[in-house]
Amino acid sequence: MGPLHHYTLNTGRTVEQSRSSVHDEVIQVLLPMIQAGGGPLPSPFSAYHVTLAGRTGAFAFTLWRGRDPVVLCGLVSDPSGEQQVWDAIEEAYLNLSDKHPALFAPAKAPVKPQCLPWLTCLMMLATTPKIDLEWLGDFERCLAWALLESSQYPSENPSSG
Repeated sequence: MGPLHHYTLNTGRTVEQSRSSVHDEVIQVLLPMIQAGGGPLPSPFSAYHVTLAGRTGAFAFTLWRGRDPVVLCGLVSDPSGEQQVWDAIEEAYLNLSDKHPALFAPAKAPVKPQCLPWLTCLMMLATTPKIDLEWLGDFERCLAWALLESSQYPSENPSSG
């Protein structure tokens, strides 16, 4: 599998990351949460939890701090689920940018990544404490690689919050 194309809708920025940049130990820590379909993050991030939904090759996950969403992400490695995941995250982006236009990349319409696998993230900046921004991108990519490697994907859409 090639590099992960990590696209942040709020900024229009894309970063490529190879699997080798994520330690195997990190993947192992995240696998139980994936197998459970979500759950709390390990310490020191225990104030956060993740909800997961999807199927092999097409996922959505949300990172929460209490009842507040921090980031919504779509992850695709199979073209058959690509349009559905893109449509959902683009709709969320457009709805949020209508409410808070100053928080988004000016004059930049979202563009679906062209290479698989891709991870597209929408930071819910209206509710995201600044401290989250320091580790958030790394966490998104680590969880994405863990999902891509997991043989046990979430099969139902767990309730949010």
